[in-house]
This record gives sequence, structure tokens and C-alpha cells, in this order.
Amino acid sequence: MSLLEAVVATVILALVGVACLEGTQRALVLQARAEQRTLALQQAESELAAVTLRADEVESSSPSGRARLPQRVARAPYQPAWAESTPLPVERVTVRVETDGGRVMQLTRLVPRARSLPPASAPAPSSVQP
Repeated sequence: MSLLEAVVATVILALVGVACLEGTQRALVLQARAEQRTLALQQAESELAAVTLRADEVESSSPSGRARLPQRVARAPYQPAWAESTPLPVERVTVRVETDGGRVMQLTRLVPRARSLPPASAPAPSSVQP
């Protein structure tokens, strides 16, 4: 084996090693992004469920004891173009959660208007009359 062959083999080995390290680093970046997206989605779904069910007693702590991400909840009446003359007892609830990387997860759901829902602590109406 000549010196030239040894140098070429060392260069090839170094290139393969660098490629493996770059691949590992990219995989870690993708894993961190996926974790942030999952956390944002979980928080948005939790907040949307709490708003939809009007469950004031729903625990607002985040999973795994992590800090909650910044979020914004917006309620707006839902009035599609085909029902302009008739007000619908429905409103659009939108939850926006921002991740640490500046990305935004937004979920929207149509729910009955708040005034038509009984409070969570109110007993269910019974059909039996005394």
C-alpha cells in the first residue's frame, strides 16, 4: 500500500464520517421540530376542547410539566353566505399557538354559541315532571 492510497482512503473515510455526522444533526433538528409541533398541537387541542365544552375546571397545566406556549383564542359568529338572512346559533372558535421557533399552529372548530350552552356545573334537565 502506497502513501497515496493511504491518504485517499483516509479522505474517503473522513468524508463518510462527516456525512454521517451531518445526517445525525439533521435528524436531531427534525426531531426537535416535530416535538415542538406536537406540543403546540396538543396544547391547541386541549384549549379548543376546554372552550368547546365550556369546562372551566379543565386543568390548564401543560403535559410533562412544560411551560405553556403563547396562545390566542378567538370567538366569532359563524355566518356562511348561504344563510345570510338567518342567524345561526353557531360560532367559530380559533386557537392559535406559537412555537418557540416562531411557527404557528391554528385549529378552528364550529361550536354552539356560549349563551345556548348550560354551565358545566348545572344539573342536566330531567324529563320527569312532579
